[in-house]
Amino acid sequence: MKTIKEGDVLTTTSICDHNCVYTVTVLKRNKSFVTVLTMLGERRVKVRQDPRGDEYIFAHGQHSMCPVFRAK
Repeated sequence: MKTIKEGDVLTTTSICDHNCVYTVTVLKRNKSFVTVLTMLGERRVKVRQDPRGDEYIFAHGQHSMCPVFRAK
């Protein structure tokens, strides 16, 4: 089970353009939420789990083509 920890730098690529890389830094972590620093500023977002138990977040909001940041 991969978890998101305070101090992690998470990266992912755009679904439209593989050369477009998004990066967020995890500032704070509690059981259900993380505070991340994004290009949009600081945001508090819910930590979710996939069926394997690995954690992921939607740091830029949740919409059809949003980037998904997964634990390393």
